[in-house]
Amino acid sequence: MASKLRLLDSSAWIAALRPGGPGEAVAVLREWIHRKQVATTPPVIAEILQGARDEHEYRQLSQRLRALPQLACTRPVWSRAWESSFRLRRRGLTFPLMDILIASVAVEHGVTLVHADGDFEQIKKVMGLRTVHVATLGTPDDQP
Repeated sequence: MASKLRLLDSSAWIAALRPGGPGEAVAVLREWIHRKQVATTPPVIAEILQGARDEHEYRQLSQRLRALPQLACTRPVWSRAWESSFRLRRRGLTFPLMDILIASVAVEHGVTLVHADGDFEQIKKVMGLRTVHVATLGTPDDQP
């Protein structure tokens, strides 16, 4: 995968695209999508689609998300998630397994995770995850 490819967590999609969301972030996301620098993964798709308001929105979101490059949840991804979950818990840190799985996808595929979820800032300390917070998009701080 390209080094500039970014995995967007569902929290980033929601924060950037909700009405009144940060305009700079929306512009950056659109540019990344246009340049084919945005990827997704089945766990993120599942999180986004579970929040669809109706069948029409579900179909529309599903079609758009499936058009993006998808990073697979391979055996090494799952192994990293199991081990990381164990290591985090040994440090007294408990996070949703879905967040650890998404972080594991990013690490295994060598991409930066874009998010709006503070849990990832703690998770990255144990996993070596590269992150960008959606609030920094469009600023000099948005480079991994």
